[in-house]
Amino acid sequence: MPYKELGMLKDSGLSKDTFSGVVVPYMSEAEREKYQVTIQDGLLFWRGEKLNTNPGGSWAFIMDKNGRIFCGNKNGDIQHHSAFFSGRPVAAAGHISVVGGIIEYINNFSGHYQPTSDYMEQFKEELEKNNVDLSETEMDFGISSKTCKLRLKNFQDHNYTGKWYQRFRGTVVRETVDGSPDTYTGRTHIQGQRLRLYPDGPRWQWL
Repeated sequence: MPYKELGMLKDSGLSKDTFSGVVVPYMSEAEREKYQVTIQDGLLFWRGEKLNTNPGGSWAFIMDKNGRIFCGNKNGDIQHHSAFFSGRPVAAAGHISVVGGIIEYINNFSGHYQPTSDYMEQFKEELEKNNVDLSETEMDFGISSKTCKLRLKNFQDHNYTGKWYQRFRGTVVRETVDGSPDTYTGRTHIQGQRLRLYPDGPRWQWL
């Protein structure tokens, strides 16, 4: 059964790709294959060898609805998570640190998709289904869709800050990244929802 997918955000995803002044190359199916991760005996392989993200630290990754995993070095030829699937929906997105095929760390840091923990749990499920041992893996998956929805809906919750997440006051978007002050972007919203992109067109949704 396919995993549920999350569309890329229009404002912090498509707008960044289109209007940042830097052309983001989107991959074709053939180009994408070079970045696919395979799992053998519970270890992650990339281009025929055990995956090592060090000394580059963590790499960007995405998983599609069928459980295929792709990753690449953002300090190399991968600029954004959107590049892997040409801005289309994904089942999980974030950064991963791997040494000798063993996963040391996983997070949900993607400004383009901003997945909640629900989507990251799908990634964990796929790994465990392929006998990947995550008992020693550090995981930072953020908050759940339910919690995020409540906090976005209740825009009077002024004390909330969270990685990548937006919060709202009236019709003005306030964006917060941990460690930085609130930013009034001037963007508007519909009852605290966010515009995400799907093959059948954009959709306003809580998450």
